[in-house]
Amino acid sequence: MAEYVTCSELIAVLQRLPGNTRVVIDGYEGGLEDVVDVREVWIHVEANNQLQPYPGGRNLIPTEIWLGIHRMGGPTRAVYLCGPEPRANLG
Repeated sequence: MAEYVTCSELIAVLQRLPGNTRVVIDGYEGGLEDVVDVREVWIHVEANNQLQPYPGGRNLIPTEIWLGIHRMGGPTRAVYLCGPEPRANLG
């Protein structure tokens, strides 16, 4: 599997499917949620894998708090598929 999906790869998959096919994303506790919005965003790639101050004296944000590895507000363009309750800070 690729490191990440590009727009071209996503479009190629979507073009093979009927137009009324539902689009879902990961949800809470192993379930799925509908995509309700698609946005262009700018991200910092792998920001949470980089050294940074964190309460408790750690240098990395711990994985047990379930943050994604990318953060909003960076130099890299991305497509964000939003569920009914987007978890990313869209400011």
